[in-house]
Amino acid sequence: MTRIFLVAAVALLPISAHADTKKGLAHWTCEDFTGSEDVFKPKLVYWATGAAKAGKPKMTTIDIVETEKIVPIIIETCQKDPKASFFQTLKSEWRKLEKGVEKLERKAL
Repeated sequence: MTRIFLVAAVALLPISAHADTKKGLAHWTCEDFTGSEDVFKPKLVYWATGAAKAGKPKMTTIDIVETEKIVPIIIETCQKDPKASFFQTLKSEWRKLEKGVEKLERKAL
């Protein structure tokens, strides 16, 4: 059910002509992501994050603050390597951000 909703949500996003909306998420490049309109980039990150964390109940919440932090990081990383996989870049940058948060939490204890 969740996958159907996610697929429908992305299909309905009006993305600029630069992005190939016929590709599945696994086939999107960073160039496809950076070619989308800026207003839709956070929505794409929300959606792709949900897809990346599917089946992991611990991570099912949407953290708007953290997502707003990571969108510019993903844009910058994708601009450096436009042919890289958007999905892999997103997952990699989330792992880095989450590790940084875990370190801060341990220090606070």
